[in-house]
Amino acid sequence: MKFSFQQAREYLWQATANPLNSYAFRQKQFGMMFESLGHVIHHLEDMAQPQHVRDDQHCDIDLCKVFGAYSPSLYESFTAKEEATLPFGGYDPVYSSADTASFNTVRNFWTTTVNDNAGKGIAEYTNRGFVSKGTNFDKTVFTQPALGGSTALNTDIATLCGEDATLGYAACPPAGGVMTMYSSTVTDNYRTTAGTRVNSRTSTQSIFDQDLKRCGARRFFRSTVSIFIPRKVC
Repeated sequence: MKFSFQQAREYLWQATANPLNSYAFRQKQFGMMFESLGHVIHHLEDMAQPQHVRDDQHCDIDLCKVFGAYSPSLYESFTAKEEATLPFGGYDPVYSSADTASFNTVRNFWTTTVNDNAGKGIAEYTNRGFVSKGTNFDKTVFTQPALGGSTALNTDIATLCGEDATLGYAACPPAGGVMTMYSSTVTDNYRTTAGTRVNSRTSTQSIFDQDLKRCGARRFFRSTVSIFIPRKVC
């Protein structure tokens, strides 16, 4: 593969250790090495987005409109807009002098097991712990997180609007009633001290429908990123 991690190592060797290569060729190999590392890191970042690891299409380019597949991700839109407020700290690096064994191969950063709920990789953590638009609780593609272990909580819409106002969002339009939210558990198999946490707002009825307003989705994404972001950026 042209931009694999293995190929990046080959580019590095050609750039630094092969005495037969010209200066221009070595410079090109350096460039290819950094480009390859960029692709690898990008792919690893993608494993921390539920839609990527749950086979949930979310095409956001105009060409997809031609095929009726245009469905941009609300989650990606939310995190891009809220980047300055995301909780990046609070989780020690997964590879450090404290532990050099768990992620001692590149693939382990993605997945450490096959068809096993004990996996420690970021793709496994994301797949098990979070739903997405096309793989919500009403789908049977994945067994986790399970609705059976979820708790329904009715929250007054006025309370939710009050939360928005506290965070500086525009005022909600006049509305009444309740919104039923469903919680789920998120287990971190790598760092047991993080334990099993409760995502109190995993989903609600149709909240991941792209036809709903973005202000409704952000109330759920805020709960998700408080658990998710520290683990994904470590």
